[in-house]
Amino acid sequence: MQSTKRVFTREEAESALLFVRRVAKDITKAQEKISDLYDRFWHLESIGEIQKAELINERIQKLLDRRDHWILEIEALGCEYQDSQFGRICFPTDNTTGEGAFCWRPGDDDLQVCSESSSRLFL
Repeated sequence: MQSTKRVFTREEAESALLFVRRVAKDITKAQEKISDLYDRFWHLESIGEIQKAELINERIQKLLDRRDHWILEIEALGCEYQDSQFGRICFPTDNTTGEGAFCWRPGDDDLQVCSESSSRLFL
C-alpha cells in the first residue's frame, strides 16, 4: 500500500509552524540536556563510577524517549524532522511549483524555501 505524503501551501506551513515552534523548542532543550548528560556519563564511566554512570544513562534514555515522542508529533503533522543538531524541520510542498519544501529551524523568524536537493540536507 502506498502512503500519501502531505504537501503544504505556504499558509498551511505557517499555521503549522505555530505548533512546531513550541515542540521544536522542547526538542532542542532535550537534545542539549542529552549532550550534557552523555559527557557526564562518559566521564563517570572513565573514572570507574559505574553505578552513577548507569543512573545518568537512565536519565538519557528517558530524555531520548521524550524527544522521540515530540519528533513523532511533528511528523504526524506531515512535516519532516531532518536535523537533530540544528532542529531543521521541512514542510513538503507541491513540486509542480518548483519548490521542494518550506524549511524552518529554531532561531529562524520565518519559513525558508528550500530546493528539492537542499530540503534533505542543511548547509
